[in-house]
Amino acid sequence: ALALSGLLIGCGGGDGGSGGSVVQVPGTGGTPAPSPTPTPTPTPDFSTFGFFDLDQSQAFTSFSYFVRLKDSGGGFGYEADAASVDPDVEAKIRFEAPKSLFFATTGYAEVRLTANGGGGYSPDGTITQAGFRTTDGNTVNLYAILMPSGLMLDYSAYGEWFGPTNHAAAYPYTAVPFVYGVPAPQSAIPATGTRTYVLNLEGGAIAVDFARAEITGGFETTDGNLAQGLSLSGVTLNAERTGFSGSISDVEDGSTGTIEGSFTGPDAEEFIARLVTESDGKTSVWFWAGSAAN
Repeated sequence: ALALSGLLIGCGGGDGGSGGSVVQVPGTGGTPAPSPTPTPTPTPDFSTFGFFDLDQSQAFTSFSYFVRLKDSGGGFGYEADAASVDPDVEAKIRFEAPKSLFFATTGYAEVRLTANGGGGYSPDGTITQAGFRTTDGNTVNLYAILMPSGLMLDYSAYGEWFGPTNHAAAYPYTAVPFVYGVPAPQSAIPATGTRTYVLNLEGGAIAVDFARAEITGGFETTDGNLAQGLSLSGVTLNAERTGFSGSISDVEDGSTGTIEGSFTGPDAEEFIARLVTESDGKTSVWFWAGSAAN
């Protein structure tokens, strides 16, 4: 299929840290002088790493799936067991003011997350990845969603939970990737008019007709031909108008499936969605996210 998830399952965030160093200073008889003390990397937590600017407790809207994994053999990343993909497994994540984050998934009770010191940063110092550990030693990594323009979404993000490991299994690792965001209030959904949302994938966009409660569009190929990409059909707003669902089709491989999504942000300026297709007896899952272009 042409549409790719914005979430790439990678290695879990490691502990942060910087090695010390000394430099040789001419004319000092060889006495080493310490290099300037580096600015300490802040320990990520949900109140400081800047994905969402929240001052009150918030339950997030989310979409997820379950998959079993093994090492890819290339030194980084994982290979998925396609037969294990289960889109019915839920992930629930919530923020409790002033700075506590909790996670739960199907068959796994809610736990509080603790920052493990791992993280990633953009050139301007914005934290774009943060690693957490659960109280029982599992891992949750959270990632900012970057648009093709390089800008980061304000109310939507990706994540992945790594669960218990069974080293005797062919695919020893368990994971629940998810996309989540601050749900848009019903009052933020326009009654009329249209709005275009640009996808986090180059060449993708959806158009929302609020008066007709319909959504069209999809993911185009590089030559701009939507007919050769992944397109939407029969996608409508739900009764509350804060979310949507419908059908998708991929002309390239003939697969069909469903899409389910929600608007995020106080003005419904963003959205997140999960796409599920079936082809040759295998289930594939992708995440989409985007922001309003007008």
